[in-house]
Amino acid sequence: MALGLPPVAVTALPATIPVVLPRGHAALDWRVALEDGGVARGRAEATALGLLECTERDGRMLERRSLTLGGSLPLGYHRVSIDGLGGAAGLIVTPAACYIPPAVAAGEQLGGIAIQLYLLRSGQNWGIGDFGDLRTFVELVAARGADVVGLNPLHAMFADNPEHASPYSPASRILLNVLNIDVAAVPEFAKSYAARARLAEPPVAAALAACGSAEWVDYSAVSALKLEILGLLREAFAAEAEPDRQAAFAAFRAAATPAQERTYTFLALREWFAARDPELAAWQRWPAARQTRATDRAAFLTALRAAGLLVAGDRPDSDALFIAAHEFLARSGAALVIAQIDDITAEIEPVNVPTTAGERPNWRRRLSRSVEQLADDPRFAQTFAIFARARRTRLSIG
Repeated sequence: MALGLPPVAVTALPATIPVVLPRGHAALDWRVALEDGGVARGRAEATALGLLECTERDGRMLERRSLTLGGSLPLGYHRVSIDGLGGAAGLIVTPAACYIPPAVAAGEQLGGIAIQLYLLRSGQNWGIGDFGDLRTFVELVAARGADVVGLNPLHAMFADNPEHASPYSPASRILLNVLNIDVAAVPEFAKSYAARARLAEPPVAAALAACGSAEWVDYSAVSALKLEILGLLREAFAAEAEPDRQAAFAAFRAAATPAQERTYTFLALREWFAARDPELAAWQRWPAARQTRATDRAAFLTALRAAGLLVAGDRPDSDALFIAAHEFLARSGAALVIAQIDDITAEIEPVNVPTTAGERPNWRRRLSRSVEQLADDPRFAQTFAIFARARRTRLSIG
C-alpha cells in the first residue's frame, strides 16, 4: 500500500474513495476541485472512517480507510486532495448504473435500428448526413413503430485534418461535430445574402453537387464547403441576429465549463498552428507558453514533487521526468500497473489511431524503434528496474 490517495478513484454517489493513512492519523481536511471550476470541502475524523485493510511497511503500520466525500458532488471528472498527504488524485463520479429507458425498466421489449449518421443520403445534405437528415429519419422509422435509433458517436473532429474522420478517435468528446450541422436550417442562412451568393457561384455549386452525389464521403471537400459557409453565417449572426438568439448564445457561452473553454482554445490554436506548418498540429511541438495542457502538466509536476520524486523548484529534463513519472506509477496501490511502450520510445504522434479501414490510417502507425533497439534502450531497462524496486516483485516475461 502506498501512502495517500490512489492516482484515480472512480465512484458513484455518495462519493467514497480509499485513502491510505499512517495509524493514529488525526482529522482529514479534503478538497475537491470540480470540473466546472467550483470547489467542495469537508473534514472527517480518521478513526471514524471505515477500515478496509491494515499492513506494515518500512516499519510502520498503514491503514486503508474509506473516505466519504458526500452525496452532493456533481457527476464528472474532478481532482481531490487531502491536506498534509501531498498530491492530488483524479476523481471520477459516475452514475450508479447506466441509463435504463422507463419502458425497459417496466419490462417492455423494444426494437429499433442502428445507423451511422454520416452515411445518410438526402436531396438536401452536402455530402454527409446531418441533423436535418437525422430528424427526417427518426420521424420515418418512428411512424413505422421503431422505439429507438442507435447512432455512432457525434463528437468534434479536427478542423485542420478532416480526413482524420473516425468517430472513435475525436478531437473532443464534450463537443459535437460541426460537419453534422444542417447549414440550410441555421436561421441566418435565409438572411445571409453573402452565404447564398457564394453557394450560387458556379465552382462552389459544382463542388456542392459533387459532394452530394459522391459514393464516398469526401471529408476534405465537405469540410471546406461547410466551414466557409458557417463562417459567413457567423458574421450574419453577429451583425443582425434577433435579440433572443443573441441572448441564447450569450447564455450558452456563460454556461461553458472550464473544460469546454480549454477545448475551444485548444482546437483554435491547433488549427492556427497547423495552417502555418502541418507539423505543428501536434501540441507537443507548440511554443511552451501556448500549450493548453500546461495546467495539467503543472499539477502533475506538483504531485511528483510532493511525492519526493522531483526536487522542488527544478525544471526537470525529459529523462528525470520519465523516471519520476514511472516511479509515481509504480507506487500506485493498484494490483497491476502497465507502462506504455510509446512513452518509453518517446513517440510524439499517437500510435493507435482507429479510422476507416482501407481508406485512412487504421491502427497502423509503427514505433520509431525496433525490438532489437529496445534491448539496448536505457529507458526500457529503467522502467522494469523501477517496477521491480517499487513494487517489490520479480518481473518476468514468459
